[in-house]
Amino acid sequence: MDDFTVQLAQLLGQITSPKSPEDIKNASQRLQAEFYMNPQCAVSLIHIMQKHEDSGIKQLAGIEARKQIPIYWEENDQAVRNEIKNSLLQSTLAEQVALVRHTSARVVAAIGEIELGLQTWNELPQSLNTAISSGDARDREVATYIIYILLEVGAETFVTNASNILPLVSVNMAQNDAELQVTSMLCAGMISELIDSSDSNADMFKKQVVPQMVDVLKGAMQRDDDKTLQLFEVFSTLLLIEGALVADHIGDLVQFMLEIAKRGDSDENKMAALRFLISAVRFKKRRLQALGLGPTLTNSMVEIIAQQIAEFPDEQDDDDEDEDTTRKLALRVIGYLSNELPPKQVLVPIFELLQQQPNSDAVLSALSYAIEGSPEFVATHLDPVLESVIGTLRQNPTNVSALMVLVRLAYHLHHIIGEHHATLVPLICSAMDASSSPAQFKAATSALESVLETLEQDVIAEKYLAELMPRLITMLDQAQDDSLRTTLIAAVGSAAFAAKEAFTPYAEQCINGLGQLINLENAAEMTEVELAVKGSAFDTIGAIAGAIGKEAFRPYVNTFAEKAYATLQVDLLREAGFVFFGVIAKLYGEEFGQYLPRVIPLLVEFLGQDDFGFEDEDEDDEAIGQEDDDSKFKVNSLLATQKETAFQVLGDMILATKGQFLNFLEEITDPLFSALDHFYEGIRKEALGAVWKIFHSLYSMANLPQWKPGFPADTSAYPESLSTFLQLARTKTVELLEEEDSRLVVIAICEVLVEAMKAAGPAILGDEDTLRTICSQVILVLKKEHPAQMEEEEIDAAELEQSEYDSLMLDYAFDVCAAMSESLEAHFVPIFKALFPYVQNYANSKMDEERAFGIGALAEMTVGMKSSVSEFTGEILNICIKGLTDAHLDVRSNSAFAFGVLAENSTVDLTSQYPAILQKLQRLLTKVDKQAKKNLSDDPEDNNDRCLANACGCVARMTLKAPGSVPISEVVPALVARLPLGDGQEEYVPIFGLFAALLEHNDPTIVPLKGDISNLIQEIARKDETEKILDDQVKQKLEAVMQKM
Repeated sequence: MDDFTVQLAQLLGQITSPKSPEDIKNASQRLQAEFYMNPQCAVSLIHIMQKHEDSGIKQLAGIEARKQIPIYWEENDQAVRNEIKNSLLQSTLAEQVALVRHTSARVVAAIGEIELGLQTWNELPQSLNTAISSGDARDREVATYIIYILLEVGAETFVTNASNILPLVSVNMAQNDAELQVTSMLCAGMISELIDSSDSNADMFKKQVVPQMVDVLKGAMQRDDDKTLQLFEVFSTLLLIEGALVADHIGDLVQFMLEIAKRGDSDENKMAALRFLISAVRFKKRRLQALGLGPTLTNSMVEIIAQQIAEFPDEQDDDDEDEDTTRKLALRVIGYLSNELPPKQVLVPIFELLQQQPNSDAVLSALSYAIEGSPEFVATHLDPVLESVIGTLRQNPTNVSALMVLVRLAYHLHHIIGEHHATLVPLICSAMDASSSPAQFKAATSALESVLETLEQDVIAEKYLAELMPRLITMLDQAQDDSLRTTLIAAVGSAAFAAKEAFTPYAEQCINGLGQLINLENAAEMTEVELAVKGSAFDTIGAIAGAIGKEAFRPYVNTFAEKAYATLQVDLLREAGFVFFGVIAKLYGEEFGQYLPRVIPLLVEFLGQDDFGFEDEDEDDEAIGQEDDDSKFKVNSLLATQKETAFQVLGDMILATKGQFLNFLEEITDPLFSALDHFYEGIRKEALGAVWKIFHSLYSMANLPQWKPGFPADTSAYPESLSTFLQLARTKTVELLEEEDSRLVVIAICEVLVEAMKAAGPAILGDEDTLRTICSQVILVLKKEHPAQMEEEEIDAAELEQSEYDSLMLDYAFDVCAAMSESLEAHFVPIFKALFPYVQNYANSKMDEERAFGIGALAEMTVGMKSSVSEFTGEILNICIKGLTDAHLDVRSNSAFAFGVLAENSTVDLTSQYPAILQKLQRLLTKVDKQAKKNLSDDPEDNNDRCLANACGCVARMTLKAPGSVPISEVVPALVARLPLGDGQEEYVPIFGLFAALLEHNDPTIVPLKGDISNLIQEIARKDETEKILDDQVKQKLEAVMQKM
């Protein structure tokens, strides 16, 4: 070796065998300063790896060579490079130490990637093909490993010939050598990403390679191979390749992984199998649904959870929420199942288990994780759920599983759970008193926090506040554990949120106490738990501010604004600072403008931070020689979630400050629109919302006349700033809609388009091309073929029941159709013709929910088109008549609404249908009455209140359109007797419109009912004062009736 290489080897030796920590530091510094700046270092490092006697130095030299080859390899003479290429493959095959052998193989691949691209190592593929078929298992393994690495880095020669390598890899997977099997399976996994179903060896992959992979994994688990977890990852990769290649194996692979998850020998393997199942639910949900595997998976997860609780009863007391365990992963599988599959495949099995084991920790835990994905379905089965939870807490007041069910019920069924406060709040307080561990107390306090937020202001003020607040304050003063203090502080915030101004007597004490906690000196030295206390305190200060109002909070606002500025510099507190500014912006409105010059620059600077990070590669790092198989490219998930909050808060500030944000419009526009391409769906959603909040602010400031239906829209009165921004927002939104693969974001797109059309009408739809694109994307959603709905081409989604998230996306797409019909009126007719076949398919679907969706959508579009609907009267009428005899109450309800608005808007005379329709409505109302008396529905998805509203509204519209064809003396008293409405208050418009018309003509039927109607109006008005149930149109109708009386 030359002197350069000798000295280099000596320095590497100081790192692998240091006499002191200083040796590593000094050697690392010299390597960086004197050797790694020289192109010769790559060649010298390879020589050391090939020829040195010390395996540790050889290994380190190989690792460092891989880093230097991309930088310096081509700067060396071709002759030197050729010499190394000629010897390197053989020295790699001959290497006795496995770790050095694999490192050397990676060096071969690193050089091969460059030389193959330059077409200066054309003999490498043939050499590797020869080695991979060698009689020596080690040669085969090394050659396979090199090919694997070359495929991984995308070496074109090997990528284009991946399919031809597959038979050789398959042969090697069948050999008895364990290391060869494992490496061959890793290579087969890489090849699977590069081939498709049209490939000549695709059939081999499906029939031969996948079963071989299963056998290799079984063998690796039996011998506890250190590459076992990598093999599990190969199976997760199979879920992402072309569906046809693995479709026939999905069911068997799921069953295989289920067995490992339930009966595996090690927790690591169980958790790896559960991670595979999570990926399977995420990426193959339709296949799993079509195979009917939802109940099997659900029941198996409950079984695993029960096993884990029996084996590790104290695991629920484990405060390390970030550490995965078998139980936590099984619960996560339940959560994904509930989000991705229809309730009948997940919630129904859980409810069956709950009926059998009402106090089971495992079943209650599973239920708590399933609620988020199907809250509406849970709402229809709430009685047995609460019965189980309440019964469990009465037997065991500190049952964490039951308490967590309450937390999630309160969060997702806010409007319902508050009605049960009289039972729940005392139980939760008992749980807090009886708690003997931090986990129990946190669960109880979290349940209190969640349930308090569901309470009406008068309920918490009159029944609970006076007793709860002193208790919470005392507990907070006495708490020694920071995690407990965090939950107690949050409970105070929830009490303030629910009590509103009734919280005022406690505000000063709480604000002063919490203010002392928000001391950010030495924040860099604080633990995550300590910072969590401060974040919770800031959140609660914001809740108190919102509760007591801007004037009462005014003495404190500047002090806490200064503290909030400081939080924006602390990673773990930044989100709390943003949330506080969002609360204050909404509270103070235009007054918040004074804070914009400081907040906006800080916010924009933060939004500009890179979402990716790299592991430290400082030249003084003692780990300079460690192998780096894992990518150093890391996603900063904390930063991503904070940006999501920041965009939401930015939107709140824009709406609150009105014209004052214009000074910062140019500054915020670029980060907003850039974020629409962000990898994280939450950021895309919130950035989209902020974009359209800017539009609404600009539109409001323009003081434009009320828009008129039609197309194209007349935007000549728009200020240039509004026109320019609308064009940009519309273009970016439609582009996003075409490409978006997240249901959450597609729902958000539909929502912003609907709200924007309500505000500005057809201007939102732009030109013909834009309108055509929006319509085509909506049709894709209706066909269940939008990118956000697609994951497997071979499964017909139309035949599958939908998850609640999928149904929600469909619902919002129909909302877009309705908004377009209202914006375009007569110009919507050709669009309706294109949409009608798909809507009709829903109206005739085998699935109850889809029939209700389809008919409801037809009704809404009828309202929007007004008289332009007339040419479609016959088709819509037939659907209504059929729907009014449907077995499902929601379908009949929507059919009643649809016929009423058709009768109201169509110019076609429908009076010949009135007798039959009135009979059907009478039968519908009779069923509603029976259900109301029993307070129980045969179908848990029936909505009696909405059905009553739609039936009454239908009769009122029919009567208004053709009073001579309706028996008014029978209809009107029946209408009055069924009021007030429990839901669907918009139906008061035709109902009271009818009353006003009859009063105007002194109809003999209405005169004796004046007193009843007057009392009704007063009752409705009183309810509106507290619940805000009426819109302006309804209020106008009520006032008109009162005036006529």
